[in-house]
Amino acid sequence: MSKSWKEECNKLFFDTGLSIKEINERLGVSKVSISKHLNSNPDYKHERLRRKEQNSDRKRYYREYKKEYRKEKKANELKNTAFKINYNVDAQDIKKEQRMAAIILSRERFFK
Repeated sequence: MSKSWKEECNKLFFDTGLSIKEINERLGVSKVSISKHLNSNPDYKHERLRRKEQNSDRKRYYREYKKEYRKEKKANELKNTAFKINYNVDAQDIKKEQRMAAIILSRERFFK
């Protein structure tokens, strides 16, 4: 390796945006050594805070997305259950409906 691992570590962390774990896997240097080296860099705290804010924005967006998705799903479920029609109608049900309609119609004629 032409560059020292510290220079490579800085490049991977600050320019490429890799995490300490990913740098560890690429360079083969322990995570503790990478963390100590990055902590000695004054820009590390600013970069860490920037990444934390970026991650919190992503989490907030995801929470809002899931909340809207759950609302839509619940609304669709309510709509589907509220207007569900029972198509399992047999001859007895039809006769019962016919009798009720006949009773209602005869009462209407009688009380006019």
